[in-house]
Amino acid sequence: MQNIPKMRQSLIFAIIGCLMVAMMMMMVVDGAVQMRGASAAASSSSSVKATNGTKPGTFERILVVNFENQPLELTMMHEYFRQVATKIGTLLSEYYGVTHPSQPNYLSQIAGDYFKHNTDSNVNVNATTIVDLLEAKGLTWKSYQENYPKENSGTGNCFIAQYSTDKKYYRKHNPFMTFDNIRNNPNRCKNIVSSDQLDLDIASGNLPNLMYYTPNIDNDAHNTGLDYANNYLAQWLPPKLNNPKFMKGTLIFITFDEDDYMFRNHIYAVAIGDMVQPGGVDKNTYNHFSLLRTIEDNFQLGNLGRNDALASSFNCFKN
Repeated sequence: MQNIPKMRQSLIFAIIGCLMVAMMMMMVVDGAVQMRGASAAASSSSSVKATNGTKPGTFERILVVNFENQPLELTMMHEYFRQVATKIGTLLSEYYGVTHPSQPNYLSQIAGDYFKHNTDSNVNVNATTIVDLLEAKGLTWKSYQENYPKENSGTGNCFIAQYSTDKKYYRKHNPFMTFDNIRNNPNRCKNIVSSDQLDLDIASGNLPNLMYYTPNIDNDAHNTGLDYANNYLAQWLPPKLNNPKFMKGTLIFITFDEDDYMFRNHIYAVAIGDMVQPGGVDKNTYNHFSLLRTIEDNFQLGNLGRNDALASSFNCFKN
């Protein structure tokens, strides 16, 4: 009986020791994952092993759609996002945002850099973008923005304020407005339009090679969360998928700008179209620079000489 307290004490010490070892192992594993996550966003733009996975002419046009501030892990818990990733399109399972907060990720998608602007405030940049490369090849583009003021839509008079009067459109989610040679060019401002123009362009068949679509700040999950965005996507996407004329030659790319700062910037990214395998998974590591490089490689545009020049283009296509 006198040994029972000592036995209990030994047992307690043994349990504590096991817990400490387990915690140390978890810290090591988590540290490795954190290091991997921190480097993953840059790997496509810094690796000398970058590959050109996208062959010229893989798609005739691309529709890029950005949601906001959620990681892959949580996004896949929502039914329609999961259905799109596992049954309708190909999931790019190792796709990462470049940085935080939102705006620099949008800039990276069209310019291959965010020019040290880690801010959501209005910034003006004198630099080239994907627009310069497309126009040099005689190719076309439009930025479709939900709740963009109708009086400015397609007029050549860019709406340069930080947000619309209803606070649903935000300039920080429309990267074209950041660049001087777009914002101050009336001919290019005509290509920044309200989102309802997309349905009109689909109906007329007058579609640009690059379609850049931004849901408003409610629909993109920024102010509302994934349940709301999931329901929005379930209404917005099917009419396009069910339009054979539109889908012929069209690649739809749905992603997020960044995560919620909790998952190493690991974000949802799905490619949809006849050129990808429904339910497929591409496990290569990509980021927003890779998206830009994919567009460049597909249209044989060359590159901007920034992070896009060293990024790998997508290797998720059938051909």
